[in-house]
Parts: sequence; structure tokens; C-alpha cells
Amino acid sequence: MKRGTVFKREIGIPNLWKLNIAIIIFIISSVIQGCTTYDIDMTAFEYIPSLPSSEPINIRVGLEKLLDKRPETDRSTTKDMVDLDERVTHKLFEDFQSSKIFSGVNYPVKKEADILIIKGDIKRFYYKNTFYYGGITSFTAEVNLHIQLMDSGTGKVVAEYDKSSVRKDSLSEAFRDVVKQIKENIVSDFKQGQLKVSQ
Repeated sequence: MKRGTVFKREIGIPNLWKLNIAIIIFIISSVIQGCTTYDIDMTAFEYIPSLPSSEPINIRVGLEKLLDKRPETDRSTTKDMVDLDERVTHKLFEDFQSSKIFSGVNYPVKKEADILIIKGDIKRFYYKNTFYYGGITSFTAEVNLHIQLMDSGTGKVVAEYDKSSVRKDSLSEAFRDVVKQIKENIVSDFKQGQLKVSQ
């Protein structure tokens, strides 16, 4: 009896089919994951900023580059996103400019002109694809930013915002949600007189 025949009998024809199907699913899942990673890298920083809901705050602000303080688990899922701290900061700058919640925004900071300095940390910024038997996938994205507003005249931190968003559809929308929350809180604090700076 040939050795190959013995091998088939030991494994069984049904098990061979299951093994072949599992291999095919793994290959397809790997291709899908590669495509998804590419698409996310291209679109995570291309969301449309939320529109302003009030007149601009008559203060010029400067933006410092955010510090990347994410855990290693986050970094491992976004290895394709080079210079993530720079890209997150630049998108934040574009969003604040487009939303016009301040009379002016500078990046980098112009100390002679900026009344407030925006600084902070990237605490979470990742996406994860989970693949299940049968080709079913589950997508999760999370963004968490910790932002401080510092009075450039006194060097004192006058406000802090720690905002996060978890989405099942898009990393870019999670990012947009967080920035929107931060902007709304800043506007609200100024209106209520809770955020005061020396000018």
C-alpha cells in the first residue's frame, strides 16, 4: 500500500476538506487584512471637520506637536502609519483652522503672538481586525487624546480634556469624534467663563 494512501485513511477525507477550507479562509483573511490596513492608513487623517456652532473665540492659539504615549499594543497595529504623532497633530491643526473656534491657530507655536498653547498626548490610536472561522470579521477602532491648554503668559495649565471614542466602522470617525468633543468643551468653558487667560 502506498504511503499517501495510508495518510489519507488516517486523516480521513472529511478532515482533509476541513483542512483545505481552513487554509483558504486564512489566505483570504490575510489578503483582506492587508487591503484594510492600506485603506485605513490612507483615510484615517482625511475626515471632514465638524462645523463651527458659534462665533470664533477672540484668541490666537499655538499648537505643539502631541506626544505619542500609546501602549505597545496600539503601536503594533499601526506600524504602517509612519510619523503618527506628526500626522495626528497636523490633522488637529487643520481641524481647528477649518472649524474657526479661535481667531487664529499657529503650528508650530509663535510665542510672540499666541495667547494659548495647545499641547497633549496621544494615549490611544489603533484599529484591530478580528477574523473568525467562516470568514466573518470584526473591526474595532479607538482614539484617546489628552489635551492641555496653557496660558503662554503665565505658563499655567488653564484647562485639560481627556476624550476618547470607540467605533466599529472607522478609525477616522473615532478621531473626528474625539476632536469634536474637545472643541465643544473648549467653547462651552469659554462661554461659561470657566476658561480665563491673561492677555
